Amino acid sequence: MDEKRGPLDIAGRKVAIVGTSKTTRYKAPVDDPDWAIWTLGNNYKKANVPRRDLHFEIHNFDDGVTRWHEDYIKWLRKPTDPVIVQAETIHCPSGIVYPLADAIDAFERYFTCSIAYMIALATLKGAKAIGIYGCDLAQDVEYAYQRPSVEYHIGYARGQGIEVLIPDTSDICKTAELYGFETAGGGMMNPLLKCLDARRMELSKRAQFIDHEIESKKKEQFILAGALENMRWMQQWRPVQFQGDGEAADNDE
Repeated sequence: MDEKRGPLDIAGRKVAIVGTSKTTRYKAPVDDPDWAIWTLGNNYKKANVPRRDLHFEIHNFDDGVTRWHEDYIKWLRKPTDPVIVQAETIHCPSGIVYPLADAIDAFERYFTCSIAYMIALATLKGAKAIGIYGCDLAQDVEYAYQRPSVEYHIGYARGQGIEVLIPDTSDICKTAELYGFETAGGGMMNPLLKCLDARRMELSKRAQFIDHEIESKKKEQFILAGALENMRWMQQWRPVQFQGDGEAADNDE
């Protein structure tokens, strides 16, 4: 983060919102100093996102500290990294309280996920461009209720003249077909189909990795089973006891 700027001094700047999806996270412009980098989730790790200007933890801390990973809790308690939070908390000394009242006044009560809050804040603070990476919102079960809110705030930002950049392989602002102009199964290579291809490749790689891990564990299990069988055999074996003259000891009392 630029020492001369506060974490929310983004008027006229570009803001990259970086989520955890590996499909598009790598496209975030972390090496471009013209972009402010906003992260969430496990992107507090530099291994995931090497540069960050602001992190968001919108969830309730009293609940979170009972279930979050210990490493994340320790990081949040550091006084150095600015984090957007619901309210002041001893668990995050560098926390900056989210301006919820201002956001509701500007955008109404339509926030169903952290990404929506992030887009809204970037809009409120005067960003000239917003890029959305690693925030695909692709799974229907988990994200079906979240995506419309994100798309609403994207539309609002664009209506304010803010450029919003979304990777082609993201599901956000995509549809399977244009109503009335495209038919299902028509085969047109629209952005959603590109997204599906990318998602399929990612899932295939993950499945192959898991298959490899399973095979490796099976081999390890086989080795351990052999070692245990050997130990059982050794425990059953009893040496014959001998007395000093070389004759077997009489075990009769």
